[in-house]
Amino acid sequence: MNSNATTLDRESLAAAVSNLGEEDLIFLNRLVITRLKELEQAKDSAQVSLFTLADRVEFTTNDGAVKRGFVVRLNKKSISVRTDDAQDWKISPTLLRKIPGSIRVELR
Repeated sequence: MNSNATTLDRESLAAAVSNLGEEDLIFLNRLVITRLKELEQAKDSAQVSLFTLADRVEFTTNDGAVKRGFVVRLNKKSISVRTDDAQDWKISPTLLRKIPGSIRVELR
């Protein structure tokens, strides 16, 4: 879609919203929130699907330490990682980096 059509659509939408009453605005708000949640869930699923069980990964903690480990579980929005020092972490997939060329471990 070109930017002129998008701008026109947004202007039309803004004009339409300005004419809505309270009940209709509440209904529209529920629709928007539901759609945003659907988009977020799809984005989270796409990020999680980039990883598989036993992938070697690393991430940087809030204090700047780099932790390495392997994927032990794929959750809806996060990935469970067991670090090499036997700590368990739930990490956003956007914060994880695969370690290239690493050997996969066998999970039991």
